Amino acid sequence: MFGKLHFAFPCDEDAFSRRRWFAGITSTNKIATRTLNLFTWAGIIVALCTFTAACQAAATPYVVLKPAVVGNRLTPDIIDGIPFLKNPILTVGKAGGIARLKRLDIKARYLYVFGGVNSVDKPHFNWGGTDDFTNQFIGDRAGDLNITYRSGITDKVPLIFGYTLWWRAGYNASPEPFKSDPGKRAILNRALCVANGIHGGSEPYFLRIVLRDQSVAEISLRDNSRHIGHPVIDGITFGHVTDGQTLDSRRFLCAGGGPMSDPLRSWLADHSVASLDPMPRSRQAAIRDLQRAIYTFPSDINFQTIRKTPVHLKRPFPGPQVTFTGPPTAAIMTNVFLENADGLLGRVSNRTGMVHESAFKAPNYEGWVGYAPDLGAYYNDSYTRTNILSLLSNMGFLSKARKAVDYYDHWMMFFPRSYPRLQMDGKPVPAHATVIANKPLFYFNTLRKAGWPTKFKTPDYGNPETDGQGLLMIGTWRYWEKAGKPKAWVDKHWKAIKAVGNWIPWCLDHPKLSFSKHGLLYSESEGGMEMESLYCNVPCYYGLLAYAQMAEAAGKPDVARYWRTYAESLLGAMDAYFPAHNSSWGDVWNPKRLGGWGPPAAMAPIIDAAVLYGYNAVMHLPTGWAARTRHAYAMMLSSNHPRFCDPSALGYGQGFTTESALLLDQMHDATDMVDWMAKICFAPRQPHPYRVPESVIMKSNGSMWARGGDLGNLFQMGEVINTCDILLGIDDWHLRALKLMPRLPIGWTGMSVHNWPVRVLSSGQSQMAKLSMDLARDKNCVNFNLKISVNKPVDNVAIRLGPFPPGAKKLIVMGNHGKITATPFDSGDSQWAWVRIGAILKSCRIRARVQH
Repeated sequence: MFGKLHFAFPCDEDAFSRRRWFAGITSTNKIATRTLNLFTWAGIIVALCTFTAACQAAATPYVVLKPAVVGNRLTPDIIDGIPFLKNPILTVGKAGGIARLKRLDIKARYLYVFGGVNSVDKPHFNWGGTDDFTNQFIGDRAGDLNITYRSGITDKVPLIFGYTLWWRAGYNASPEPFKSDPGKRAILNRALCVANGIHGGSEPYFLRIVLRDQSVAEISLRDNSRHIGHPVIDGITFGHVTDGQTLDSRRFLCAGGGPMSDPLRSWLADHSVASLDPMPRSRQAAIRDLQRAIYTFPSDINFQTIRKTPVHLKRPFPGPQVTFTGPPTAAIMTNVFLENADGLLGRVSNRTGMVHESAFKAPNYEGWVGYAPDLGAYYNDSYTRTNILSLLSNMGFLSKARKAVDYYDHWMMFFPRSYPRLQMDGKPVPAHATVIANKPLFYFNTLRKAGWPTKFKTPDYGNPETDGQGLLMIGTWRYWEKAGKPKAWVDKHWKAIKAVGNWIPWCLDHPKLSFSKHGLLYSESEGGMEMESLYCNVPCYYGLLAYAQMAEAAGKPDVARYWRTYAESLLGAMDAYFPAHNSSWGDVWNPKRLGGWGPPAAMAPIIDAAVLYGYNAVMHLPTGWAARTRHAYAMMLSSNHPRFCDPSALGYGQGFTTESALLLDQMHDATDMVDWMAKICFAPRQPHPYRVPESVIMKSNGSMWARGGDLGNLFQMGEVINTCDILLGIDDWHLRALKLMPRLPIGWTGMSVHNWPVRVLSSGQSQMAKLSMDLARDKNCVNFNLKISVNKPVDNVAIRLGPFPPGAKKLIVMGNHGKITATPFDSGDSQWAWVRIGAILKSCRIRARVQH
């Protein structure tokens, strides 16, 4: 009968003061302007008119610390019933600094501290890694709030992420699983004492501290210099002040509060921090539980946890079955292969051949506190920096690989197809790869306006992805080789093959248009930002050699010679421009010219060579490259912390380092690297627990880690699958012999692979066969048992066994053809021996023992 009244108090331009005065009484404690019953407003207005008189009473509801510089208005905002004035007086000016409020002389029951975040509101920076200064973990201490009483007692309230500090931007970006999972939200609620933190959003965070029954003399904020940024305190309010009449009105403002919801009142009763006991055991246990909800720990790497964490596939995986045996990390890599090999199939559209960089509705750990579900950040993007063509071909998924090849060729031909709309020097733009195949002008038309650097003045050239061009070329070649090198396929695709292959010579011959320098290819992408990088040039060199083989198969020897001539020219330019001498490591690849992702980019020569030459690629590198790559490898390892671990990216970091160690036969290093790869791929309490993350954020001592970025990102996932392929070592690159080169980490006891498609000579004809292999050995790598079976005869098989302990003199082998001996040889840091099995009709068994 009295109707409704909408009431709002005037506000200044301050971001916090733009909020309305009164909090709505809601279960989520959100700030809002409300329309209240007239009787309610009447009561509040009376309180407002009399709040200054409260300073004369025996007990004052609230006392707010005034800013050092007083503006035109000192009307507090009401945050969840608590008066608040923005006040930067407790701001630390430098790392490790301290800010103090002296001579307070105030006795109160509560201290309300507004802020609750770090000045650098990022749990981590891009690409993760192990930098303890920039990475912020649950349980990390960003500083301390010290409360000194008139009696001389000082209580230290630790400002700890997940307890008395929280994130805003990162948490808002990645609020799961806490937003929708009641159990996980309860874990967060038990640990976090930052009001409004669980809900996130834009509402001010605050902390309530229960003070001793003494007068507070001083409050100080001390920053932890070992962490980036400093804790933020936006304002100070005292609650239930008992001596308000004696306070200095120049420093303090007495104020009445607004209504506080019953749920918030109840929550604060259980989530206030006691000044005299700021870190009780119950809260310490709650913080540990919260850490377990987010992170993986070394203690998780055990068979019991793995058994409780199965791989969940929507359908049985139609590809080869792979099992590694040995320590828990071998079991993890078994599941990692299955989860991600199956995911690889889903990235190629059966209808269009489109290659999706992200999985459909892939979670994204973009803020890293939790994750953003169903984001699929790059699902609509087909990046050309990919090894999916060779990886699908390795496992025999040739129809998928063929669709993807056709898809990429279609988009590389976009440029000549778009003439005369797109042209350079009045001529059609040569076919080439751009960063995102299906968005060839995106970088120039969109990202350039956001600051992406480019030397090009028109969109006609797009944003060439030099390394993507080379990777697609050798990937296309690998598909063609696995398919049996059919001449008819080359004939059918010759227009695109020739156009794509000719782009590299065109760049070298037209430096004013392509910005080529030093006889090398120029790049404007992550693989080499506005430079000529090793990472971008190496795959194009191998790509020309691969396409020359297809030209010869098509009966076009002149084109093959043309491409090989330019490959030799590119090789000479690389040999002149990219080497450097390092006083500690000798002849290395110049660290300043690698491009891409720092030291791991120096491994491109050996990693890309394996796509063209197989798993004995080190024997096929150009003169000087093997030694230089080994030296660069050693230099790269010196920067890893923890040693053998580079979690900044699972592809560009841990993937490259692990693949290179295996291909260089550095098996002691590779053992630790594969061990780390398994660990950082495993997240037993997260969705898709074996799916490869884009990156990992880790404590530098390896005590805990968490996912970062796009879960199942295609490039990162591909390098982990490629690592598994190298571990298996099924090398069918050369028809004259099927070579088996397993590289199991030291301490692993075996592997089993069933129905792996191999291209072999069978009765003199190139055919696809299915290979199964079971290898068992002891932990000391002394005794070996091997069974090989095939579904059709294979004319020639050889297996390389190892790595052996130092000092091996010979390998005694018992098999289908009786007893033979093999002589060990050195490669990398280990010894190996080739066993020439010869023809296999159906199966073969051998037993081998190392003699010292």
